[in-house]
Amino acid sequence: SLYENFEVIHGDVLQIRLNKIIKDEKEKNGFQSAKIVANLPYYITTPIIMKLLEDRLDLESITVMIQKEVADRLIAIPGEKETGAITYSVYYYSTAEGIMEVPKDSFIPEPEVTSKVIKLTLRKEPPVQVKSKGVMFKIIKSAFMQRRKTLLNALTNTKVFMSKEEGIRILKELDLDENVRAEKLTLENFAEITNKILVDEPDKEKNGKKKLVQRKAMPCYILVKMKYADDLWHNVTRTRGITGFVGPKGRPLALTEDEVVKLRLEKITVDVDLQEGDRVEIVEGALDGMVGQIKSINLETGIVSVNVEMFGRETSVDLNLSQLRKINA
Repeated sequence: SLYENFEVIHGDVLQIRLNKIIKDEKEKNGFQSAKIVANLPYYITTPIIMKLLEDRLDLESITVMIQKEVADRLIAIPGEKETGAITYSVYYYSTAEGIMEVPKDSFIPEPEVTSKVIKLTLRKEPPVQVKSKGVMFKIIKSAFMQRRKTLLNALTNTKVFMSKEEGIRILKELDLDENVRAEKLTLENFAEITNKILVDEPDKEKNGKKKLVQRKAMPCYILVKMKYADDLWHNVTRTRGITGFVGPKGRPLALTEDEVVKLRLEKITVDVDLQEGDRVEIVEGALDGMVGQIKSINLETGIVSVNVEMFGRETSVDLNLSQLRKINA
């Protein structure tokens, strides 16, 4: 090869075994430490960063250039301005800092967004002690899925709290206001909520040793309105927490008019503080942190078409209302 200290590995960063590559290179070349430095594709910034952090790679730091709005959310301190669900994950695994902003005119062709370089220095020990980090992050995700609601309502609706009364009691025991919203909580607050919800119970099968037992909610059913198609069937059944449709061979059965009347189903109306042309931030999903402009809104389905910058050009993506936050001028 032209350079002995340089190698190009062709592969998908989300699939490749980075841990093995790092280990092999350290053993082969005697490296003491490894760092990741990259210009990430803006449309999959969140999945890549979360993989690098959650895989617990043998790294010293991660330095990347990403969209400024996403960067500000990643390096925020939990509980302060710009906090999102991913903020807590980044803070748990690393200490984050902004290095420099990169203006739009640094690129050809010029994009519509400003970029920012950030550095994540991996922690040797987590900043909080929690009985289950997996459960804690599920609770955080549940809290931000309905970020317009109070923490109490969001966690009650998603069955983190078994009842509103239980939620009020837990928040009171932790000196948290029952009207507080998720973005106001610190990582320590979420760890305390997690530890309250999880309980230790004796395991008789293992000589009285204790094991962590997570409370399980009973399964429930939901009614959905959709125009049935095979691709939609796959999308729904692949959603986390959904086991399948009720019907022969897992295929849905439509309710009859008589059943609709008996169930007293009513059309749900939603107050939406959004309109075409508004600038919004995506606060949930693979595009978390990206900023775009609303192209159209379908109030019946709750789907919003948003134009975002991808690959240096404008691309339209369909999102749920709950995934968006209006950016006030």
